[in-house]
Amino acid sequence: LRFIADHPHLGLEALQQLDNEGNTSAIVAAQCGNVNALEYLCSVAGPELLRKTRPNGLGIAHMAAAKGSVEVLRFIADHPHLGLEALQQLDNEGNTSAIVAAQCGNVNALEYLCSVAGPELLRKTRPNGLGIAHMAAAKGSVEVLRFIADH
Repeated sequence: LRFIADHPHLGLEALQQLDNEGNTSAIVAAQCGNVNALEYLCSVAGPELLRKTRPNGLGIAHMAAAKGSVEVLRFIADHPHLGLEALQQLDNEGNTSAIVAAQCGNVNALEYLCSVAGPELLRKTRPNGLGIAHMAAAKGSVEVLRFIADH
């Protein structure tokens, strides 16, 4: 990333480039659970890059939740320009990071999201009424269903 940022023919433009699905380099870093890359991208491109979403509204918190990366979720929660607002962001279908975590069977992400954003985030549903229990049941994730039952 440093090479790209410092290269005279690449620079910030290359770091901010979208792929064919609308992914930024920050979204890819979050998908991979790479906090160091997110920190660097923020330092050279600003928090705006970290706030950008795919055309479908999925952002770095959704990607971290899908990956089950508590480290990235913690980075987002602690970041002064992201915080709880980024964790509570909805995609175009109304999915929260908690819904995505449940859909992917990531109990650790749900535990962290509950601890930092409260159970209200876990109770939010899509406009069609689907919530974390529906997603966990569809996935067949007994661990997530057990987490829900215990909370």
